[in-house]
Amino acid sequence: MTTNTAATLDSLRRLPLFAHLTDNDSACVEGGQTLRFAAGEIIVREGEPAEHFFVVLEGNVSASKNFGEQEAVITEHHPGGFFGEIPMLLNTPYFITARARCESRLFQLPKKTFWNLISTCPSVATQIVRSVAARLRTLLAFSQHRDKLASLGRMAAGLAHELNNPAAAAHRAAAQLDEAVEKLETVTQPLHHCRVGLCRRRFLGENL
Repeated sequence: MTTNTAATLDSLRRLPLFAHLTDNDSACVEGGQTLRFAAGEIIVREGEPAEHFFVVLEGNVSASKNFGEQEAVITEHHPGGFFGEIPMLLNTPYFITARARCESRLFQLPKKTFWNLISTCPSVATQIVRSVAARLRTLLAFSQHRDKLASLGRMAAGLAHELNNPAAAAHRAAAQLDEAVEKLETVTQPLHHCRVGLCRRRFLGENL
């Protein structure tokens, strides 16, 4: 085991996922590398081929997913957290976009090393399987919650439409009534003057 690999293994054993690794497990992390990401930098993007498994050593990483035209953060990964295991196991593209929330340091394992890790280290495989189950439950609950919100949104939009229709009709009727009053005033004003003139002539004729 090289000094670099030994130092990496010692660093990883401080994390819960790798706590039970021994010196004989050095092959499980060979080929991995430590990477740094600036705040806001994208680590993986949803839909890209899944080639690596990541473990957060320092910092904070958010995982977001597109739902229609909206992107929503579904979880955050702190030191000791990891992501990328589900697409590795299912052989699918990444289903989330991972972004560094602050300056972060991550350990990256290529796909081949990841499979070697879970096949030779039962403690790691157990934790990863538990994590997969928990994340699938979280995704299901999140999806159901968004479906409920979408249903409520459609209901609210329908209700607003029903309320707006009478309001719009009343507004149009009021405008038409106002217009009719203006026309009526225009028509009755000459009649009013004519009636006043007729009354004056009658009054003058009776008093002559």
